[in-house]
Amino acid sequence: VIYAASGFVARNSDAQEAECFAELAQSTHATVRAIAIASEAAGQRSADESSPSVAKRYAQQLADLLRTLSAAETRRHFVQCLQPNAVQASHFDGVTVQRQLRSTGSTEVVAVLQAGFPVHLPHSLLVHKLAEIEIVNSNLFGDEAPRRGDSVSPMLFVEALLRATLVAPDDYALGISALHLKAGAAEFLSAAEELDRPSAVALVRARMEMVSRLETA
Repeated sequence: VIYAASGFVARNSDAQEAECFAELAQSTHATVRAIAIASEAAGQRSADESSPSVAKRYAQQLADLLRTLSAAETRRHFVQCLQPNAVQASHFDGVTVQRQLRSTGSTEVVAVLQAGFPVHLPHSLLVHKLAEIEIVNSNLFGDEAPRRGDSVSPMLFVEALLRATLVAPDDYALGISALHLKAGAAEFLSAAEELDRPSAVALVRARMEMVSRLETA
């Protein structure tokens, strides 16, 4: 294989031709016309500062994506696309799909997740949703005074919440920034994540009241 660097700088340039903006600026569509004018002005500013490039734009977009994925409020999901059949017809071929799942290792991944802790709930999210709930736990807090989620560390509040709702210790693992649950464990917390704050608080309080009744029965 022979690689040639000739013309690389020109091909790496991300600048648009001025004629392109000029044509788009004549559009009868107001939105297209406004975008063309703004893009042409931005291109002129970039040309004055430094020549834009495909590589530079890619690096910036990648950095933006990493910041988004690292944000506490971002929930990451894995999506796998499968071909439903081998003839591009509008029907589902179970054998074809099963073969793809096995060859890509998806069945093994699901088995590992089920044996581990596939559900991840950030401490910050649980505190945001359930901060107004007061919990008494002298072993964790050192006294009998009730604590709210905004008065103790997020991880300590989540641990106290798990104990107050009688979630089995084998069903969860406490990380530094998130709670990891086994499949099907503490489903009320997973449900609370999707609710607004008042509904989430009501749901968890109902669970705590049920536990209290069981303990005093």
